[in-house]
Amino acid sequence: MTLATFVNTLSQHSKKALLFEIAPQHYAGSHCHLTEIKTVQIQSVDCGGQSHQWTETHFQLWENPKEIGVKRYMTIQKVLDIVSKVDAIQPLNTSSELKIEYGNTSFPKAQLCIRSIVVAEQQLIVQLSNEQTKCKAPELCGVTETKSNSQTCTPESGCC
Repeated sequence: MTLATFVNTLSQHSKKALLFEIAPQHYAGSHCHLTEIKTVQIQSVDCGGQSHQWTETHFQLWENPKEIGVKRYMTIQKVLDIVSKVDAIQPLNTSSELKIEYGNTSFPKAQLCIRSIVVAEQQLIVQLSNEQTKCKAPELCGVTETKSNSQTCTPESGCC
């Protein structure tokens, strides 16, 4: 999901609480904060020797250990205010993919993708998912999909 799509969706529901579902039926703490917005420039070369570059935006969520047990979810308006403030200081690339960076003592830090957004009466639930890694040059490496949708790259293929 792009940053523009996310912000537009939030703008339509600015009075609601914002929840992040980090895994099915598991949520970031009600005391989490949007602590940082990062513009991430990625330059890479895949195993087939192809060069790639793109930009992502990362929202970093943080749970204040002093607020554990607080039952006050971040409001959508608070997030919109932070995005506006950041954009005024460092213009954001609204067409970039948005990822949510999250981790705590029981969930390892990860960059999660937005799978969907569920609109409820008093809240917006951002459902997140983890992406699996994959071969970025399967046609050059001769990697084929198996029934389990896993891909393999062997040293003999010349791609690894």
